[in-house]
Amino acid sequence: MLVIDDHDDTLYLLVQYLEACHARVIGAHSAQEAREVLAHTTPDVIVTDLYMPHESGAMFLGWLRRESPEHLRIVPVIGVSASGHYTPPEVRNAFTAWFGKPTDFDDLCETVAELIRLSGA
Repeated sequence: MLVIDDHDDTLYLLVQYLEACHARVIGAHSAQEAREVLAHTTPDVIVTDLYMPHESGAMFLGWLRRESPEHLRIVPVIGVSASGHYTPPEVRNAFTAWFGKPTDFDDLCETVAELIRLSGA
């Protein structure tokens, strides 16, 4: 699993919690750093913050679905944002799943497990 968030505290919390849910997690502080990770690994699920400097989670999702290597285009992507109320539905709906911040970690863990189960990984 790959988690992308530009805030150190949030990234640390998400990684720690998802590892406690028995996930193998790699953290990235930006979409660019995430692309570097994706150059040599294929995660079962990606969790990304929506609003990040330089490249948003939505822009990253667009790159992933249209420009990334073929095997990465089907990876489920969960969007997470503190600004969920202000995020247009078409942006939220582009993600496989969507969570607001603060995030219900139990629901996130269950969603990740279900997405992994559905993918057969």
